[in-house]
Amino acid sequence: MTARQIEFHVCVIPPREPLRARELAALAEQLGFDRFWVSDQEFGPDPFLLLADLAEHTRIQLGLAVTSPFTRHPAQLARAMATLAHLHPERDWVFGLGTANPQRVLAPLGLTPRNVPRQIRVAIETIRELASGHTVTTADPRLDFVLDGVTLSIDAPPRFALYVGTRGPQMLERAAGEVADGVMVEAQLTAEGIAWARSLLDAGSRNAGRAKFDRPYVSWQLAEVLDDDEPISHHARDFAALLIAATGDETLARMGVPIELAQELRSGQRASADVPAREASKFVAAGTAAQLGEMVDVAATAGADAWTALFTGLPEEAAASMRAFARGLIAKRRSG
Repeated sequence: MTARQIEFHVCVIPPREPLRARELAALAEQLGFDRFWVSDQEFGPDPFLLLADLAEHTRIQLGLAVTSPFTRHPAQLARAMATLAHLHPERDWVFGLGTANPQRVLAPLGLTPRNVPRQIRVAIETIRELASGHTVTTADPRLDFVLDGVTLSIDAPPRFALYVGTRGPQMLERAAGEVADGVMVEAQLTAEGIAWARSLLDAGSRNAGRAKFDRPYVSWQLAEVLDDDEPISHHARDFAALLIAATGDETLARMGVPIELAQELRSGQRASADVPAREASKFVAAGTAAQLGEMVDVAATAGADAWTALFTGLPEEAAASMRAFARGLIAKRRSG
């Protein structure tokens, strides 16, 4: 695959004023992005309501990245997804599932996830069964959710895709590889990182009795377009610190990030401003447009089908980043 064939997606943190999401999605469409993702990682505007509104006001493809069966029961997720698919059957709906943000979402709700890959896997299977009109019962003590003869009072909707968003090895193999329709792999910027992720996806796919993983692979990156020698912004560094703290020790070790750094961030002993730039850069695709273009080429060559840029900061900052990215990468590639 060449860089010309890769899709460009964008995700922003939902603005505190929900109507402003329309501006950002419309801008993404105008700039040539192929898909606009809505996040469900904090306690901002409800993502399903935002998606329903955006489907009425934009033409760009939409997606949810990601929601969590730990904070939303799979039956409720199935209801919302099926409803959206019915209301807008012309859409290529993609809904991503993941753990959720441990520090900012799960902990404040008193939630401690366990058996995460299994719960994500069963949640995906449950959503599919419910959306297909089947009655579902689960009685697995390893799960944190229960269904006792649940059937949706909704006609079977047009098909929608269920992806897994992750950077953890067990999730890649046992959830995404085995049952997902696609995957969003975060913070694996290098050819080696993508190859590592794909090897786990292949193993999971074969565990499930399939061939190697041949479903969509989205390379998902917190991104910043910088001028020469410009440092990473404070909001990107804050988000990188959040990602470091939320990443499992096995993955941190594979990425060469000191586990002590993550432990200090988790305990509050270190502030995000004190995260060394060399460690933050392992979680942020930051550089000039040319440098980011090289990262996109690496991902495309390694087999990614899409490259998602997550832009942080206020809506104005995210919009400026979108323009810089589109001007420096999308426009040049599609005109050349």
